[in-house]
Amino acid sequence: MKTRNPAVLLLVAVAALLAAPLWAAEPAPDGHFEGAIHVMGTDLEIKVDFKTVEKALSATIDIPVQGALGLPLSNVRHDPPKIHFELAASPGIATFDGETKGDEISGKFLQAGAEGTFHLKRGAAAKAEAAKEEPPPYRQEEVKFRNGEEATLAGTLTLPATPGPHPSVVLITGSGPQNRDEELFGFKPFRVLADHLTRSGIAVLRYDDRGVGESTGSPAQATTEDFAGDVAAAVAFLRTRPDIDPNRVGLLGHSEGGIVAPMVATRTPGIAFIVLMSGMGLTGERILLDQAELIGRAEGSSEEAIRKEAEIQKHIFAAVRSGQGWDEVRAETKKEALARIAKKPEEQRKSVPDPDTYADRMIEGQLAMARSPWFKFFLDYDPAKTLEKVKCPVLALFGEKDLQVPAESNRTAMAAALARGGNPDVTVKVFPGANHLYQAARTGGVSEYAVLGKEFVPGFLDTISGWIRERTSPTASAATTGAQAPPAAQAAAARPASGSVEARAEAFLGTLDRRAFVEAATEFGPELASRITVADLGAAWDKQIAQVGAFRKVIERRTAAEDDVTRVDLTCAFERGRRVVHLVYDAAGKIAALRFLPPKE
Repeated sequence: MKTRNPAVLLLVAVAALLAAPLWAAEPAPDGHFEGAIHVMGTDLEIKVDFKTVEKALSATIDIPVQGALGLPLSNVRHDPPKIHFELAASPGIATFDGETKGDEISGKFLQAGAEGTFHLKRGAAAKAEAAKEEPPPYRQEEVKFRNGEEATLAGTLTLPATPGPHPSVVLITGSGPQNRDEELFGFKPFRVLADHLTRSGIAVLRYDDRGVGESTGSPAQATTEDFAGDVAAAVAFLRTRPDIDPNRVGLLGHSEGGIVAPMVATRTPGIAFIVLMSGMGLTGERILLDQAELIGRAEGSSEEAIRKEAEIQKHIFAAVRSGQGWDEVRAETKKEALARIAKKPEEQRKSVPDPDTYADRMIEGQLAMARSPWFKFFLDYDPAKTLEKVKCPVLALFGEKDLQVPAESNRTAMAAALARGGNPDVTVKVFPGANHLYQAARTGGVSEYAVLGKEFVPGFLDTISGWIRERTSPTASAATTGAQAPPAAQAAAARPASGSVEARAEAFLGTLDRRAFVEAATEFGPELASRITVADLGAAWDKQIAQVGAFRKVIERRTAAEDDVTRVDLTCAFERGRRVVHLVYDAAGKIAALRFLPPKE
């Protein structure tokens, strides 16, 4: 599960304190500045706006990767060339001491004992941000669907440019209110996933959680069961569309979404597959205890502090179940929080000017979540009992350095539950060095999320798209997908197979689209494999489609045998022109060359 309010560098301020505009010497650095903080070996993007009113200088700061916008800065002072400003934030006050030089500001950064540097330039990144992104080689549609009277969910449906009906997948976010991109610290995992899968021939529906973005409905009283209802509504919506194959709709859930997906798969007939990213095989209580221990150790907590944290957690769990003892829990938690602050180095203690108020605010936020219906359900829910009932294909992915859903214990429990249920198609993969967001991690600690690269570890995306394609291809059997095969697949399976090069080329061209074009790479001979990658093929296809439009039909086929190879040229009609797909098969029947050429005049 995702932590709901992890305390990381420059996280959203504990309170929206009004900035007290202080005096400013002339000339003041009025205007918009953009740049970054360099700390812990990583750059953190920031944007600062300065404004002078009646010689009083004030400022606000944006931290895009954390979704923090317009946070007021305090103690803003400018004594040319020196400039100083502060941000009241968790885990302590962040101070900036620098110098102005023309249109640039640079200097030292300090927060809770962590030292770094910062550099700002007037409007530096604004022009880059204004640059328009190239339109993707697929269709995007803004959609809305209802879950009864509870909520209207708004999302984005991305559809391959080729004719449908398409296989599809619904993306399911983790715990806490999330937008359709599952955005966290500037990383947009679901946007990246949707783009990759759609380019691979798979339609993707991702949507804002209830109460987030354009979606209605309140998450305050909702539990995981309610979120499962939202996903079921998403599946029903997709199955009404003529461009979606109703027999090839699957689910992909991350973290808590890995609990929701099996729920929906066991209650909604015909789910074609489920992909579980850091799905849970253990109860919520076990997850939370393991999570706290591992994260505490990664963040440098003492073994005594870790032991005390577990003790407090168990007291909270008891209060959740009984509804009693909250005052005692609050007092115990505050005592421990103040003790930890007192043990911090002096420099870090100075950055928390009012420990008592700081502790109260942090504790109230945590206890409010613990009292919610969602937490009470999650605490005792055992996902293994549902996993035993899942009969469709399952791809279970884990990160080796995931400290929120530990890979080994959950992988083992999940695999055992699926085996008990007799599921015949289960694939489990652990990605080395990956954290809970499948970034390449150092320790896996939560504090790293904001400063790591905004990309998945190598092989992650291809693992998902390749696995889904195998289980949703037109020739996939009902036994493989767990659902009745679509009519086209039944007809293809009824035709006699042919191993001839000509027949294979005909079959390839008969379903010519981006996915088929790229999937041909799986049979590359050694010669071609050394010169081109699947990604290269996909990019080549996208480039051509952008020029000539969607594929229409095969006009002409030419086959010629020469020595130990067979050459096949297929002239194809597209929406805005023609291209020749040139294939060379070697003696073993492997594709040794594949080119996309303009037709000869």
